[in-house]
Amino acid sequence: MAEYLHWQHTVVAQRVCEARKEFQRRRRDELTAAGILPVPPATDDPREQALLWLAQHLDPQFRQLFNERSEIAGLSPDASTAIRTRHAAIERAAARGLLQAPLHGRALSMHTMSEDEFRLHVLDDASHQSDRDDALCHPPLLHRWQRHLKSLQAEVAPGALSPSTHGLLPLAWQELRLQSLREVRELMGRRRLPANLFQRYGENRRLRYAVQDVISIAEHLHPEKALLTAAARDAREELARRHADLYRLVRNHLDPHLTRYGRMRLRTDQDRKQLRGRVTDALADAVRQTPSTSHVEHGQPQ
Repeated sequence: MAEYLHWQHTVVAQRVCEARKEFQRRRRDELTAAGILPVPPATDDPREQALLWLAQHLDPQFRQLFNERSEIAGLSPDASTAIRTRHAAIERAAARGLLQAPLHGRALSMHTMSEDEFRLHVLDDASHQSDRDDALCHPPLLHRWQRHLKSLQAEVAPGALSPSTHGLLPLAWQELRLQSLREVRELMGRRRLPANLFQRYGENRRLRYAVQDVISIAEHLHPEKALLTAAARDAREELARRHADLYRLVRNHLDPHLTRYGRMRLRTDQDRKQLRGRVTDALADAVRQTPSTSHVEHGQPQ
């Protein structure tokens, strides 16, 4: 029995891995066809890189400038609002009409549930694989569903003799020294609910990716995309003019990597990451040592 269960676990794990790879392949192909992927390589333009890193370091100031320029361009506040979470991205996409996901019926009822009620429903849904509640798949509920699935996984994992909260680990049957078939069945029963939760989490993950991709494609094709890009670039350039000394500090770190005028080369992603760390530390030191006044210098950053 132990050998059979170990074989069964191995086969299922292999199939899950194959399914994940196929899902990612199809997702990559669809996004590439829509013009979202492949992700363009990091810029080799030192000016562009300096503007990006400076804006990231002075994000509140950049965000204010970006909002001002977005308003001048006639963009709605929803389009230019900073997004910190994927759930917020869903809410913004729905508000902008990029995602049609109105809450009504069963989905609306679940949306108004208390956290305890919602948690119990997630547990009940995972316990009855043949009678699932499709309302959980509604975009505004996906991240709440994910949060409770993760919490329940962590809660039931110890009883399943699986310390991982990402999937059931294979059992070391020889070390367990179970004495009867009844003990084996009891242990497998305790592992059934975690397995169901992990399976539902996998479905939730695929749905979240699918919604994220729909939003990415819709935003990429939206007429406001060009205006948002221009507003962001204008905001970065204005930030560099106001903080010309900080912009020059970043350029001083980038210039040793120039291969010719206007082009730089960093051999690996790790090299870029290390350089960015040094730039971030240098900017932080400079900001601490500088009075809280704007460093305005007219003209275009070079």
